[in-house]
Amino acid sequence: MIKSELAARFIDMFTKHPLVRNFSFFASGNLISKAILYLVNAYLARIFSPEHFGQIVFAQTILLFGMIVTDSIRWLAIRDVAYTEGSRQEEIVKETWATMLVLGGLSWLSITLIAIGFNDSTEQVLILLFAFVIPVSVLNVDWFLKGLQRFKSVGLAEVFKSLFYLCALVVFVRNPGKLLYVPLAYLLGWLIAAGYIFFTIRHNISRILPKFNLSRFRKLFQAGLPIIFNGFMVQFYLNSGIFFLKIFSDPYTIGLYGAVLKLTLLATLFSALFGETLLPTMTARYAISELHGWSLTSKILWILGGIGLLVTVIFVGFAGFILHLVYGSQYVAAVFVFQISALSITPYFLYVPIMNLLVIKHLEQRLFWASLLGVLFNCIFNLLLVPTLGALGAAITITLTHVVVVVSAALFIMRAN
Repeated sequence: MIKSELAARFIDMFTKHPLVRNFSFFASGNLISKAILYLVNAYLARIFSPEHFGQIVFAQTILLFGMIVTDSIRWLAIRDVAYTEGSRQEEIVKETWATMLVLGGLSWLSITLIAIGFNDSTEQVLILLFAFVIPVSVLNVDWFLKGLQRFKSVGLAEVFKSLFYLCALVVFVRNPGKLLYVPLAYLLGWLIAAGYIFFTIRHNISRILPKFNLSRFRKLFQAGLPIIFNGFMVQFYLNSGIFFLKIFSDPYTIGLYGAVLKLTLLATLFSALFGETLLPTMTARYAISELHGWSLTSKILWILGGIGLLVTVIFVGFAGFILHLVYGSQYVAAVFVFQISALSITPYFLYVPIMNLLVIKHLEQRLFWASLLGVLFNCIFNLLLVPTLGALGAAITITLTHVVVVVSAALFIMRAN
C-alpha cells in the first residue's frame, strides 16, 4: 500500500511538476539527438581516416566560435521572455530576433573572411560550407519557446536536426571522397530544425516577426557582452587543444584528440540540458526569494556532481572498450588521453548551474573574470605541455582548466553573497 502510494506520488510529480516535465521533454529530445550524433561521429570516423576526421573537427571548431555571439544572446532572450508577458513580450521577441539576425550576419561574414585566409584548400572549403549554418541558426527561434517553457517542441526539433544530418550522411557520404558533403548534410539538419520550429509557432509568427530597434539592439548587445566574451573564452579553453595541436602537431593527432574531445563534451550534455531548462525556473525562484532560489540550486549541484562523478568513473574504467566501440580500432591509441580528459567531466557538470546563477544575479562580469582566468591558465599549460606531450598534454590542460574555472566562479558567488 505504501509502495503504491509512493509510486503514485512519483508519477504525479513527473507528469505535473513543470520543472520535471520541461526537463523530461527537453532532455529526452536532446539525449536522443546526441545519441544520434554519437552515431554520426562513429560513422565519420570509420569512413574517413583520423587525418580527414581531424579536418572536419577543426572546421566544426571554427564554426563553434562563429556561433558564440548569437548563442550568448539566446540566454538573455530566454530570461527576458520568461520575465515578461502580453504585448511587452511580443515586442521583446521582435526586437531580440532582429538583433540576432544582424549579429548572425556579421558572424557569418567574419568566419567567411577567416576561412579565406587558410592555405589548405580543403580546410578552407569545409569552413566556408560549415559557416552557412550561422545564418540558418538565427532563423531558429527555439529560445522563444524555451522562455515560454514549451520544451517539447524544442526537444523534437533537436531530434529532427540530428536525424536528418545522419540520414544525409548515410545517403551521400559513403566513401572518403565525399568529405565536402559533410557540412552540407549538417546544414540540412539545421534547416529541418528551423523549419519545424516555424511550423510549431505558425499561428503566432505574424505577431513576432523581427522588428529592428536600435535602442534594444544596443541594450541587448551591451548586456550580452560579458556573456559573449565569456562564451569565446569558454569555447577557447574547451577547444584550445585543437588549435595548439594544429600548431605543434599534425592532422592525425588532431583526429585522435578530436574524437576523445567529442566524447567527453557530449557526456556533459546532461548538465548543459539541465542548465538551459533551469534558467527560466531558477529565474522565477530567485524572483520570489533568495531562499527559494538557493534551495533549488543546492539540490541541482548535488545531483549533477554525483552524475558527473559516475560518468567519469565509467569513462575511465572502460575507456578502451568505449573508443573501440564508437570509433574503431584505429582510435584505441588514444585510451590514456581519453581517461585524462574524462576527469574534466565532473567539474564541468558543476559549472553549468553556477553559470546560470551568475547570469540570474546579473553577475555576468564575474563570469567573465572566471573564464579569463581559465583562458590564461589554459594557454600557459598548453604551451608547456602540448609541444612535448601532444594530445596527452591537451587533455591534462583541459581537465585542470575546468577545475580552475568552476572553483573561481564559485568563489565569486560566495563573495557576492
